[in-house]
Amino acid sequence: MNNHYQPIVVKKSTKMMELLDELDFFKENEISDRQFVFEYFCDVFTKKFINGELSDDDVTFHENEIEKYLIDIIIKNTIQSLINDGIVSSIEDENNEELFFLTNLGKNILKKIK
Repeated sequence: MNNHYQPIVVKKSTKMMELLDELDFFKENEISDRQFVFEYFCDVFTKKFINGELSDDDVTFHENEIEKYLIDIIIKNTIQSLINDGIVSSIEDENNEELFFLTNLGKNILKKIK
């Protein structure tokens, strides 16, 4: 792991991973890179820790917050799969924002679909 997280952050992230595993989230969404999901939740809980929103109690989220996180994970996983398959690639713009685009392979697949 490239980052060092607070123990409470690791504990909460581990708990989320266990819960998602119990709910078959990884299997149903074909997510094989669990490390990326763990680090994603570590980043989420680190922000909560910094904002004073994290306690030893059960994990609590604001309304629709967990849904946003899970959708974000599914989207990132899908994009990574498309990148791994050579269908999509990305570059950073002048604002360090990641921009995605179809590769030649992706364009050819799109032509065949139409």
